[in-house]
Order: sequence, then structure tokens, then C-alpha cells
Amino acid sequence: MAQRKIDVEPVEAKALETVRDEMALQGKTLDDMTVDSGMARATIGKSLTGFRATSVSEFVALCHALGLTPWRVLRQAEDAVRAQADDARTYTAEAEAKLQAVLQGGYVPAARRHEPDPLEGIGEENQDVP
Repeated sequence: MAQRKIDVEPVEAKALETVRDEMALQGKTLDDMTVDSGMARATIGKSLTGFRATSVSEFVALCHALGLTPWRVLRQAEDAVRAQADDARTYTAEAEAKLQAVLQGGYVPAARRHEPDPLEGIGEENQDVP
């Protein structure tokens, strides 16, 4: 039975990405991380690839094995995620402002102003003659 990736929060995904990047930067393998963190190789592999949730204790052990400070990794991940959200909000606000400028620039109503029919009601005075 094939395992499926689990849904992780953006901050968690970014923090684990930082751990993976630092592993690559230091040239550490899963076997090295197993020795340095005291965690099982499969646990590390599945955590770093998103096939299992990572506990706080495991995250701390992974960070310490790489010489990272866990709270700093999480803070950087949170800042990165927040910056992406701010970029999206800024983009949306700018796009809406441009749309409003286009719509308000040369706005002409689609229909003319309604003028009442001068012949309205003529010939319908009293049709109910006995």
C-alpha cells in the first residue's frame, strides 16, 4: 500500500525545507542524521518528505543534529510564510486598484436615463363600460 503525503501547515513545511537545505549544505545523509539525532532513518526520511507529521521533539533533535537553533528556524519559516501572504495581499490590492481606475476612468452608463412614456395610459381610461 502506497503512502500519501500529509497536509502540513505552511510554516511547518518551510521549517522542514530549511532542515533539508541545511542537510544538503552540510553534505549530511539520512544515515548521518540518524547517528546525530538518535532518530530512526525511516522516521527522518518520512518527516522530511512530508509522509508523516513531525513532533516538536523530533524537530528539535533534527535541528540540533545540524547545529541549528529550533526557534530561529521556526521564526524564519514564519517570517517567510508571512512575507508570501503579504505579497499576495499587496498584489490583490494593487490589482483591485487598477481595476477600479479602469472602471471609473471613462465610465458611461450602459443605458440611457429612463424617460416616462408621454402616451402612457392614453386610451385606457375606462374600458369597463356596462
